[in-house]
Amino acid sequence: MKPTILITRAIEHALPTQKDVEALGCETLIDALLTIRPIVNDQPISATTGALIITSRNALPGLKNLINIVELPLFVVGKETAALCSAQGFKKIIAVAEQSADLPRLIKLAQSPRAGGLLHVTSEHAHTDFYDALLDAGFGIEQRLVYSADAAASFNANTLNALQSDKLWGVLFYSARTAEIFNGLIAAATVEQNLCKLHALCLSDAIAGMLNKAVWKTVTVAKSPTHASLMDSLRDCLAKPA
Repeated sequence: MKPTILITRAIEHALPTQKDVEALGCETLIDALLTIRPIVNDQPISATTGALIITSRNALPGLKNLINIVELPLFVVGKETAALCSAQGFKKIIAVAEQSADLPRLIKLAQSPRAGGLLHVTSEHAHTDFYDALLDAGFGIEQRLVYSADAAASFNANTLNALQSDKLWGVLFYSARTAEIFNGLIAAATVEQNLCKLHALCLSDAIAGMLNKAVWKTVTVAKSPTHASLMDSLRDCLAKPA
């Protein structure tokens, strides 16, 4: 019997992920614990803005009405998101970080606070821990909300049945917020005891930190915070003895 993997990503990202997981010989379930909705915000960009920060591909649909935004110097998290930015017309991708924690170092190397403020286009639930180092260095930061990420109120019927009947092998986590939502839904469904048979595969240490490792069979973190690396981790885990 093929192992069944639960994909918790928003549906537009879950479908490509499903193909890669099934290529590893797995069955899949998709339960989008986040729904991404663009926010139309066509307020002009300030003339004093010196650079743009994009930490998620989910921001891109909400940028289409912003005039001249593709002309700004851009700092972006993730090679895949950078490629999408390039395809959308951004002309000055200055640096690509593996994770948001790397942004202060890259921005300080390439940009002076005197060049203008930083505009972070994001959602209300974005992680902003990296702001502190930039503020300390004299940068001004404006946050512009260009999408919402709405949490699921419950698991879908297929997921709940798989959890209750021990039909799952593992769960993929791509964000700390998704892991947090998963924890809440597990508690509400009173199936936490079933996690002891499941493998959690996480894109980063920050995501793994949201999980109670004591209740899972294993918690694995990708060697780098990329989808390809997480697929490598899944392949390795599948190859290990049960």
